[in-house]
Amino acid sequence: MGSEKKATQLTHKAYFEQKLAERLHYLSDKGLEAGRIDKDSIARKIKSKIREINGRLKTIEAREQRTTELARAKEAKAAAAAQGDVVPEAAPEVKEPKKKKKKKEDKAAG
Repeated sequence: MGSEKKATQLTHKAYFEQKLAERLHYLSDKGLEAGRIDKDSIARKIKSKIREINGRLKTIEAREQRTTELARAKEAKAAAAAQGDVVPEAAPEVKEPKKKKKKKEDKAAG
């Protein structure tokens, strides 16, 4: 999906930052005080869009970092296997069997 790409998000962020700068310039030219500018609903909505995009960018960056770490681990494992070293596999978790619930009939009989 296009909205999950880093370049798309950076483009959106630049667009909203420009819109915010234009809005703040307009309000300051209008002669509003800093307190009134902070309370402007349009500027607040634009700021919230920028915060949303920053969150998406952090998620994308974390995903990219995880991918590179997994690729690095895969390369190290392949190199170790090529050299003949024994690469310990992760031991599978041993699950204990679940206890069966006794039915009411079993309780009455027992």
